[in-house]
Amino acid sequence: MRILDPAAAGTGQTRATMEAIPATQFKTVGTDYNVCDEDAVVSADATNRAIMVTLPRAALHCGRNITVRKSAGDNPVNVQSAANELIGGQQYVSLQEDGEYFTFLSDGTEWRVAVHQ
Repeated sequence: MRILDPAAAGTGQTRATMEAIPATQFKTVGTDYNVCDEDAVVSADATNRAIMVTLPRAALHCGRNITVRKSAGDNPVNVQSAANELIGGQQYVSLQEDGEYFTFLSDGTEWRVAVHQ
């Protein structure tokens, strides 16, 4: 399996991984949520309040992808990483618009933003 790695040498910017990525589940939440090992996509409804989605430690999930999407609401959906790890050099990122999403990739040190729409 090859995964996106912006730090990889060469023009393809991918690298091989020997680990299986255990992301198989679509989860819908309306409150603060800690991402589980089985989660691939977390869809957050921020209609009633701002929501904090916490990614697992990047150091324990090298090569894993997780997508967090804001499905509805006037409040933000904020995404942070456990154990104060950074997300693309920041403490957290925020989703403001309905339908906006981030796909995060763990490089083993921190979560990187692979896609933002």
